[in-house]
Amino acid sequence: MFIEHVIYTLALAVVLTCFIRRDFVAWGTLIILVSGCIPDIDGIIDIVQNQLVFLPGQLLPRMMEHSRYFHSLGGLVIYAVLAGIVLMYAFRLKFSLVALFAGIGFGAHLVEDMLVYNPSSAVFWPVSSVPSGIGIFTDNSRNFLGIANAEVLFAGLLLLTSAVFVNLAIRKITWEDMSGSPSRMYKVILSCLVG
Repeated sequence: MFIEHVIYTLALAVVLTCFIRRDFVAWGTLIILVSGCIPDIDGIIDIVQNQLVFLPGQLLPRMMEHSRYFHSLGGLVIYAVLAGIVLMYAFRLKFSLVALFAGIGFGAHLVEDMLVYNPSSAVFWPVSSVPSGIGIFTDNSRNFLGIANAEVLFAGLLLLTSAVFVNLAIRKITWEDMSGSPSRMYKVILSCLVG
């Protein structure tokens, strides 16, 4: 469910970055997007321990097992603090903003997994080690070109499209602002995505 995470997290970033300073929008989008993929870094351990499985008709291999060690609130806090410290010293960004956006991206990944899987993982660790999930989407197969689940991907694309329109509405950008040439419209939509 990697491509789906990118789309859902990008939709969240598009809406959230409407409410921050313009000079931090690109950083905020990047931090949320990268942080939304970070929980799956625990898959590296699984890839080292187990071989990847290539199924017929699928472009990408699958892991035999995904242990989800890092998919928890404890992992979220550790990651958000580390990301805040690293980016504060490396790029002179404000620690609190970086940690907040890193935590939001990481947390979005956890919520997305809970929506798809039931049970998902021990999301509430260290408070509880019981796996939890909602499982709204019952089919977890990669039935769209072997790279994504069509139902989850379609819902994510609708969410991303809605997020762009919300961004345009909040920023009070009208159709006249985008008219004139297709390149102008693309620039406005791109500015919604990355600032």
